[in-house]
Amino acid sequence: MSGSGLALLGGWLLAACLPVALCSLVVVGQWRSNWTTLSLLSFACLGALYALLTGAWTGYSYWSAAIVLAFMIWAVAAGLQRLLAGSWAYPGLATSLVCGGLFGMAAWFLYHDVAALRSMRAPERTVELAFPLEGGLFAIVQGGSGPPLQSSHLGSPAQAYAVDVTMINRAGLGRRSLDAFDARDWEIWGKPVLSPCAGDVAWSRDGIVDAIGRDPVTPAGNAVAIECSGVVVYLAHFRQGSLRVREGDRVATGQVLGEVGASGNTGGPHLHIHAEEPPLGGEFSQRPGVAMTFGGRFLWRPGIIVN
Repeated sequence: MSGSGLALLGGWLLAACLPVALCSLVVVGQWRSNWTTLSLLSFACLGALYALLTGAWTGYSYWSAAIVLAFMIWAVAAGLQRLLAGSWAYPGLATSLVCGGLFGMAAWFLYHDVAALRSMRAPERTVELAFPLEGGLFAIVQGGSGPPLQSSHLGSPAQAYAVDVTMINRAGLGRRSLDAFDARDWEIWGKPVLSPCAGDVAWSRDGIVDAIGRDPVTPAGNAVAIECSGVVVYLAHFRQGSLRVREGDRVATGQVLGEVGASGNTGGPHLHIHAEEPPLGGEFSQRPGVAMTFGGRFLWRPGIIVN
């Protein structure tokens, strides 16, 4: 297995196996005091929830996320039962210090878990769009109204509500193997991108080479900006040479714009989409962002769409 495959395997061990192991300790361990059980239960479950909400499950498999969730539920049920039957006796100085540390880390996870849950709520103003992909199972790898569900989009006001979408297979993975260095090995590679609305193409660019990695010069890669519904909608990271529209074209909802690629600043093939206030402000501008809904649904990480 290559270094990339080992890195993904290591990430899976941390994202899935560690929360499961911690949750298991709540049930398997025989603790003298309820304080030990409560501190471990709080740390394990809040940490597992954080992993569920922020983990890169397209690389680790969404089935792993389901396992983590099942163990969380099991740990909470068993832990509460043990608390009802146990004693709140003082656990001793050394154990008290350990419990204090666990409670402190649990508080950190709680803060970020609450922030994640809040960012799943749509703001008051949204624009309704059609989902731009079809014919598969799609995963939201970034989306929501703020951190920690948004990460790389935080530097641009226009991308405050941006959504990054990839495709997963029956194994719950975004690519066909752990050693998939070639962008063509990703499930979403080459998927047709459909116009999410009817409007006029205000800007487009093609000719950027598909290459997984950083691109600070042309971060959007091959991209299209459409003026529609009172906003400017950006779609980015198209496959080189696949764009079918140009600046000035009139497009209809559902019209094929191009194909998903890995051009620009990408960690892998995916479709980026965001809406911002007009007028056109250039590539990934500093204009205020506008939240989007698709079929009335506000998309957030780590959501799933069947379309």
